[in-house]
Amino acid sequence: AELFDLVADVDRYKEFVPWCVGSRVLTRRTVSPPPSPPPPTSTTTTNLSSAATGGHQAAAAAAANSGTPTVPAGTRTLMTAELAVGFQGASERYVSTVTCTHPDSVQAVASNSAVFKTLTTTWHLAPRPSGGGGAGAASCLVTFDIAFEFRSPLYAGLARVFFSEVCERTVQAFEDRAWAVYRTGGGRRQGGGAAAVGRLPRA
Repeated sequence: AELFDLVADVDRYKEFVPWCVGSRVLTRRTVSPPPSPPPPTSTTTTNLSSAATGGHQAAAAAAANSGTPTVPAGTRTLMTAELAVGFQGASERYVSTVTCTHPDSVQAVASNSAVFKTLTTTWHLAPRPSGGGGAGAASCLVTFDIAFEFRSPLYAGLARVFFSEVCERTVQAFEDRAWAVYRTGGGRRQGGGAAAVGRLPRA
């Protein structure tokens, strides 16, 4: 949940994402997941349902006491955000439609861009089994996918040169940010939890 919150915090991208010189959320709304179907009305199921409800209430109470908000899985936050990127004196502003599906994906689709014909970035986050011990042993497997096409053939040629660096530096920036924001005093940094996957436009 912590890493999801970090990736979904588009307003702060300008503070640490490479080549991002501006980020601002314009609109935001939350869509709750569809309700679960009601359980069957047998006596046994009712008892189990009551026990499960009690467990959910206890978990919610524990979360409330710890100050941790509870967000149902599948909840979507839909945003429009203005992003600005800059490189060697050149800059570009565009609007992205961002869909954050708690707690496992964040996708941004750019529009209104003079430079990019298409630009889609997708983060997938999945819990990874711990290595066997300690509260700090839990980790998350992160996949970053970027697909884009430039309007100009010149930019497309440059992209083929710098593409790998863009992916690697972006993933590294989020890893560094997570370490800086969420590290604990006794925790040890562990690498290898993220992978960058990109798709170059066809020639």
